[in-house]
Amino acid sequence: MIIIPFLLGNISSNAQCQKIDIVLVADLSYSVNENQSYIANALFGFVERFPLDKENGIQISLITFNGYSTVHYQLGDNKALLIQYILSIKSMPAEGTTNLISAIKDVMNEFNMRGRPDALKIVIVISDGQFDSPLEVPAHINALKVMFNSLIFGVLINGNSAIPPAMEQISSPGCYLSTNYDSLVVELQKLNICI
Repeated sequence: MIIIPFLLGNISSNAQCQKIDIVLVADLSYSVNENQSYIANALFGFVERFPLDKENGIQISLITFNGYSTVHYQLGDNKALLIQYILSIKSMPAEGTTNLISAIKDVMNEFNMRGRPDALKIVIVISDGQFDSPLEVPAHINALKVMFNSLIFGVLINGNSAIPPAMEQISSPGCYLSTNYDSLVVELQKLNICI
């Protein structure tokens, strides 16, 4: 397990975070079948810690992907609605391939259409790294990093089919985390983006 020291910490209920646009990107391809609850619980635990404020604080978007991507919640600050979509992941089918490129295009669209120009841009990708078109993924990730000066946190879910180098390659320096389904909730809660 790789820990990101400067990102660990507890968030108090009255934490003051800078202006941040966060897009959560969750893999729901066939290889994560029967593990959707772990992903949903981890995302819930992550989101629950932060006060959302579209004007001066954090706003969050939720995207899932398999053979295609779906924007379930656009960048915003309605925490109750966002959590409703996150918890619905538990009953979503995990099927198809792992089209991260489609998800990255949706992330770019979110930042273009609803991102704030003065906000830090963060993308958290949870996957086992079995991407479709693996030779094309880095170019799309690099475009996302350059166009929006964004940080990409790659959260690898280890398992029989995991491809760690793929997740390391998409992650910004110092922003790679390797875990398993059982520890995903705890590890994702350690990310402290209010630095």
